[in-house]
Amino acid sequence: MTASAKTKSTKSTVRSIINTLATHLDSARVCLGCLFLNVIYLSACVPVPVQQEFAQNGIAVDTAYRANNVSEHLLYFNSEETGGRATGTIGFARAARYASERLASYGLQPVIQNEFSTFYGTSLNLPGIAELRILARDTVRFVSGEGILPDARSGSDSLRFRTLVWNPRLDTDVRGKVVGLPESVRGNDILLSLAERGARAVLSEGPFGVHPASRQIPGLVSVFIQSHVLDRLTGSTRSRRAEIRLPEEAELKTTAVFVPMVSAMNVIAMLTGSDPSLRNELVVVSARLDGYGTIGELQLTDGTDLGAGAAALLESARMITAMQNWWRPFHRSILFALWSGSMTENAGVKAFLEHPPWASEAIRAVVYLSDLGEDVKPVEQLVESYGITFVHVVSDDRVTPTDIQERSDLFRQVTRERALEQALRLVRSGITTTLLHADAK
Repeated sequence: MTASAKTKSTKSTVRSIINTLATHLDSARVCLGCLFLNVIYLSACVPVPVQQEFAQNGIAVDTAYRANNVSEHLLYFNSEETGGRATGTIGFARAARYASERLASYGLQPVIQNEFSTFYGTSLNLPGIAELRILARDTVRFVSGEGILPDARSGSDSLRFRTLVWNPRLDTDVRGKVVGLPESVRGNDILLSLAERGARAVLSEGPFGVHPASRQIPGLVSVFIQSHVLDRLTGSTRSRRAEIRLPEEAELKTTAVFVPMVSAMNVIAMLTGSDPSLRNELVVVSARLDGYGTIGELQLTDGTDLGAGAAALLESARMITAMQNWWRPFHRSILFALWSGSMTENAGVKAFLEHPPWASEAIRAVVYLSDLGEDVKPVEQLVESYGITFVHVVSDDRVTPTDIQERSDLFRQVTRERALEQALRLVRSGITTTLLHADAK
């Protein structure tokens, strides 16, 4: 066999191994460090160390994933200090600083001057409190997080009402009235339609939905209300479509602050590729860093924003940098990106694609490490609209709670069993996926 044939055979073997790893890595549950040692051994045909920690120029090179690192990231992302990590808030800025410091400690470089943070402008609507009082002889009061929650698209208002228009038809007159919607029909298009028809307020039944927004729906108060509160309000007399007269008068108050322009940020770090002819091409490894934030004084979550993807990205960045320093297997440059604005129409991803550090034609793929139960379809559509390949790395989408809870309570419940487990799976799968795209000729 000629040297050229041997080289082609070796490359074919390496590619086959990598593809097998990408498909079966999670079920195999093998150590990434050992796997990549074998891959590099096959591709280089030279002996390699069998340990996972080495010294290069006196600096330790650690290529094994560390569960305690991932756990530390998750704990910080869900701490009181970060306040839920809503885009444009001090809490998010603290999370971004934490991530930047970690990326710098791994030896990664900032993309713009000396800053890992890249800034863009966006609008935000910040919901405050919601309060519903049933004005009976003994007034019954429900507040944010206790049976009622303000919709982030809501404005501020205070109103009293004695009737509720339940699930109105398109031709029903709702001007100046309070409308009730069952869970099956609530949605943004419905709210916009009701606002255009002059409805003053909407009570959406069912589990709380936490949906931060970049703007208010003009002239409309919108709140989520749980079924037992709605039963108390209406006397359990709801029918399919009707105008219900309430047993007692009710009062609804909401507050919200619309900020037309805030300075938001993404966190981006770069690892230079090893091939001079390919290092100007990019593979973007990304995850969202922002969360739902604080509504009133409550840090709420539905379990999809615990930061598993962001924690996995940081550990992946540490390991990939160590691999590149030791073996240099990644031919193309890699950008590690933590997005903000995912809760507000993916403003952070959009800002990056509109003003990338390189021409968008240089971006070979965007690898996205998703959170527990996160809906990534809007991100995928946005990335692919620029002609860029989108690669979704996910471990388990079946663990999202059906209702929101206090972040601290939910995190204590989920992190040991689910969030940490998924983050570690994302580390393993994410590194393999990145190698596939950064190493392919």
